[in-house]
Amino acid sequence: GRRLASSTGQSIQIIDFNEDGSVQQITDHPVLNLGSIGSADWSHDENKIAVASSYSPNLGGEERYEGIYLVDLQGGDLELILGRRFPEGYAPTWSPDGRSIAYTATFGHSLGIYVHNLEEQVVRFIARGTYNAWSPDGSKLAVCCEDGLKLVDFDGQNERVLSEAVRGDTHPLSWSR
Repeated sequence: GRRLASSTGQSIQIIDFNEDGSVQQITDHPVLNLGSIGSADWSHDENKIAVASSYSPNLGGEERYEGIYLVDLQGGDLELILGRRFPEGYAPTWSPDGRSIAYTATFGHSLGIYVHNLEEQVVRFIARGTYNAWSPDGSKLAVCCEDGLKLVDFDGQNERVLSEAVRGDTHPLSWSR
């Protein structure tokens, strides 16, 4: 990659290393009261970024949640895809075909991996866990959970434990391409 996404206060910036290293500000949306980015993932066509960022439902309010936003790098538009339905979310990852985003969200008192189909606007629970990574062909997700490292079909079926050595609150996963 030649570009890096960053957040400073309430704006998301793109740093382009291909040219002169200058910072290109993509958006500044104070109504959403964005905080710093916790995690981000570029779409495969590099036109959007899914970001986990804190936000306040009331500008200037102290109540803050972790939400998942889609940032359109062409027009700078922000779309909140997680934050109203669930109280918090993080670790968004794009599917290889760019039609879905998997993320971790709190529902009730447990963490789970959900897949959000962007075309149909449907959210599916996949498995209990903390972090995920798509297989290169998009058919499966690797998921960290209390039982170990699991492999699950993208529709939540055929869950199996791959390793009990990787458990719980393990840091983000990355699948080789």
